[in-house]
Amino acid sequence: MANLRDLKKDINFLTGEVIESCFLQKHLGEKDQNSDQEINQWIEDVIKTRNDLINKINNPDEEDKKNIKKFYRGIREEMIAKAEEVFQKMEKSEA
Repeated sequence: MANLRDLKKDINFLTGEVIESCFLQKHLGEKDQNSDQEINQWIEDVIKTRNDLINKINNPDEEDKKNIKKFYRGIREEMIAKAEEVFQKMEKSEA
């Protein structure tokens, strides 16, 4: 298993990529106040998820410590799922 530093770097990288895509969508897409607010909400959700996951990594529960590999795998999967969710929302808004 990769170390915690690499896991945190991966989370930060993926968060950055999602936010960058949101900004591109916001500035290159159609100019609509509702879409801007929606994109801002996506960005806030991604940042909140990132902060929650970093906090989980830094403070695992006693139960999580028993099967730490599964715990960290779940964190990685949760971030990937959030990124996919935002990308799917962006795809739908373009259509």
